[in-house]
Amino acid sequence: MKKQLLLGTVCALLTLSPGAVHTQSSHETEAEPPIFGKVDSYKKFCLGAHEKQYLWSLNSDLEVIVEGTLREIARIKLAQPACVSPSIEEKLSDLAIHGMTPAVRYKASLTIMLFEYPEFFTEEADTEFRTSDEMFTAISRKIEKNLLANS
Repeated sequence: MKKQLLLGTVCALLTLSPGAVHTQSSHETEAEPPIFGKVDSYKKFCLGAHEKQYLWSLNSDLEVIVEGTLREIARIKLAQPACVSPSIEEKLSDLAIHGMTPAVRYKASLTIMLFEYPEFFTEEADTEFRTSDEMFTAISRKIEKNLLANS
């Protein structure tokens, strides 16, 4: 039963990820394909149409599923600053406080900032991130820069 649930969740994330289909370029190795699709695919993706599935994934007991969902929501929000989702924002706030690990709480906090201050992240909107860490580091640095500039 747990295998079926895990397989179903992974399939749902792959289906919901606008970057799920990726063509390997000549400089990429099979061992390290990028986890994101092209920025344009995120700009066209409708978060609202899949909100229920994202909320379901954010409620998973598996850290890898929650972190993957946070990554996808953050990437969509960077590509679509005007995108709003009160129910996802509410869940992100909950995860920022009650998330199962420090990494989940931190990534949820960073993703909340994308919803609260989308104007801070205009430069990152068109960035082709290769990894989740690269994206969350860029978000963190931008927040730090804006906080220091405004103090």
